[in-house]
Amino acid sequence: MNKTITLELPIDIKTIISRLKLKDKIELVHILEKETRKSRWSNLLNRINNRFKKNPVTENEINLMCKTIRQSSYEKTAKNSH
Repeated sequence: MNKTITLELPIDIKTIISRLKLKDKIELVHILEKETRKSRWSNLLNRINNRFKKNPVTENEINLMCKTIRQSSYEKTAKNSH
């Protein structure tokens, strides 16, 4: 994205972006995604952690869920083998 843009001041970034070709806009998106990836992941992990703090999952709940899923899987396997 090595292009020169001559600015007529005052102009805002949205106006500049609107003037870009689609290819350049896509490249800009990739650059911004790369630059903000760490922050976006941190935000996601913080939201997940906050949910677990408010509603912690017990070991018994995890075991019950595993048992339920295993049972469902066994039933599907048994059903398909007949």
